[in-house]
Parts: sequence; C-alpha cells; structure tokens
Amino acid sequence: MPPKVEEVGDVLFIDGIYIARKACVLICCDRKHVLGWYLCRNEHSGAWRPLMSRISEPEVVVSDGGSGFAKALKSTWKNTKHQRCIFHVFCQVRRYTAHKPKTAAGIKLYSLAKDLFYINSKEESKEWVDRVLHRVLEYQEFLYQKSRDEYGSLRYIHERLIKAKKPINRLLRENTMFTYPDDKLRMEFEIPAINKCYRRRDKPTTKENS
Repeated sequence: MPPKVEEVGDVLFIDGIYIARKACVLICCDRKHVLGWYLCRNEHSGAWRPLMSRISEPEVVVSDGGSGFAKALKSTWKNTKHQRCIFHVFCQVRRYTAHKPKTAAGIKLYSLAKDLFYINSKEESKEWVDRVLHRVLEYQEFLYQKSRDEYGSLRYIHERLIKAKKPINRLLRENTMFTYPDDKLRMEFEIPAINKCYRRRDKPTTKENS
C-alpha cells in the first residue's frame, strides 16, 4: 500500500484499470500526481474503501461509475460531492445507439448525449434535462413497442435504445451528472466534468441540435 495522504486538493479523480481478467488496479490521483492505488480482483465497495480510507476527503471526486464506488463514497468520504464523468456517460449511450443511429429516436438520443460536452451552467443543465424528458415522452410509444420472438415471448423491439437511456435516467435520479456547474463550488475552484484518464481529443467536435 502507498503511504497515507493527509493533504489533498479540492478535486480528486478515481478510476479502476483492469490489467487482467481478475486483476484490477484502483487508482486515485489529483490534477498532477497519483496519490494511491489498490490491487483487487474487481471493482466493488470493499475494494474501494481501503484505497479511499488512506486519502483525506476531497471537496469533489470525479469517477467513471465503477461498481461499488457510490456505496464506498457514502461510507468513507461522506461529505464529498460526486461528479460522474460525462465522457463515460456519452460512451454508454453511444454503445447502444452506435455512431450513426438509424431511427429518429436513436438520432435524438445520440445528439443529446453529444450535447453534454457543451453544458457550462446550471441553467444549461436544466434545459438539457427538460429536452431529455421531452424526447422520452415524444418517443415513449415507439421505444416500448414489443413483438414475439421465436420462442413466443414478448420482447422490446428497440431494446438497445431503452438500454441507451437507462444510464441517463439513473444518473439524473442520483443527481451526479451536473455537480460541475455548481455556482457556489465554482467560486472556490474549477470542477472538471471529465475524468483525468480520458483524453480531450475523444470529445465530439461538432454539436448537433436536437
């Protein structure tokens, strides 16, 4: 184990990197340095706690949504604000819509995910949430169409699009997508929206209206 860290900055970054099938390194860093790491079989709350307990509690932590981290955060860094990496959210949506969606609902959902990179204020985040809710209602009947498979069981025709919107719905309920535009916190320090391990050139370069 690395030494304990008693002095940290306002923002820390947390990530889990798999180096083999059953070998994962949990890493915590600030804007410049790695502060600690922990080797485990997979990401879960019991693995996150030993790493986090050796590092002083920051104001904000940015994570990509690794398994068990939210639970460990509540018990270890109880006062820390949580920001989910928006690039990771975008990737989750893109995984199911693909780069070139073939349906109107898929195109709108993918466009909304890309627009996450252009939100810079609380007002813009609220507007984005309103647009998401509007699109869900607009395409709700389409999204939940069903048909029978070869076994006679009813299945959603557009199951991938339903899976694409689930992470957005969950994060909105958890209130972890838009910590970074918090005006009060931003008066004291800058809050990144993207985990440090992701490269800025992965960000989409064009904005599509939805």
